[in-house]
Amino acid sequence: VNGEIVAPPNISGWKGIGVQWILFSGFSNGITIRGNGVIDGRGNAWWGKSGNAPHAIRIAKSNKVTVTGIKIQNSPRMHIFFEECQQVTIFGLTIASPQESPNTDGIHITHSQHVEIYNSTIGCGKFS
Repeated sequence: VNGEIVAPPNISGWKGIGVQWILFSGFSNGITIRGNGVIDGRGNAWWGKSGNAPHAIRIAKSNKVTVTGIKIQNSPRMHIFFEECQQVTIFGLTIASPQESPNTDGIHITHSQHVEIYNSTIGCGKFS
């Protein structure tokens, strides 16, 4: 990712997307997501609305996952969500959303093992 990936500007543009905007799943031999680009979830359309907002990125059922160098910002909900992953390395990642963004976890990890996070900057939303 060396450019900018931008989500739909309003909720109606997300129709049919489901629980996440970008999904990587089933990479048993490894996956690397890197670059100096920006992934902008345009979450402000979702903040303050009722209902389940989607995650920006979900990585599921994968092994040997590396995420480095990119910036993920303004997710509707979780910025990057790891589920059922093994051997995850995250470094040099920047995650940002403004104070008014509710429930915008920076990195959410569930049912995963051997996860390392270092040299990253995470600043997300409202703490209640």
